[in-house]
Amino acid sequence: MLAWQENDFNGALAWVKKLSDGEAQERSLLQLAHRWWQTDAAAAWGYAQSLPDGQDRLAILFVNFAFEQDPKATPQWVATLPDGIRKERVVASMTAVWAASEPRAAAEYVVNLPAGPMQQEAAISVVSAWTAQEPAMVANWVSTFPEGQTREYAIENVAIQWSATDPAATVAWLDEHLTGRDRDMAIYAGA
Repeated sequence: MLAWQENDFNGALAWVKKLSDGEAQERSLLQLAHRWWQTDAAAAWGYAQSLPDGQDRLAILFVNFAFEQDPKATPQWVATLPDGIRKERVVASMTAVWAASEPRAAAEYVVNLPAGPMQQEAAISVVSAWTAQEPAMVANWVSTFPEGQTREYAIENVAIQWSATDPAATVAWLDEHLTGRDRDMAIYAGA
């Protein structure tokens, strides 16, 4: 596939589009993705949106390409996607990429998402990426989340990651900042 796209990208793309929906088509599209994005991002994105639910890897890859090119515009563009599983996965992937370079900006974005599965997935993406850099800051951030699943999952994630690198600091955080159910969940998660 790689040699074919070098010699005849449009021919390779046309052939892949004719494959029946499924794993083989998706893998082939992923091999063509970078070149396709560079050649015609609008057409590439339109095609990714036409794929059946569950075939989201191409859309996720394209959003990551877009974020690398224009990190300020991409969140606004992603906001226009129709609600659903694909949007949740795209937002989670974008926030993970964003958190690797600008965790505080990604965290601010997550706080402003509507409560629900998309915010929860995005929050966990930010927590996962940011905890490796500034675990105490992330721990304080997740402590401010309102009661609910997002808070529970975020606290568990921080506790698991942070305790792997600094158990003493994790225990101090538990003792100073968490009580009741939050503390119990963090301990149960492995802190």
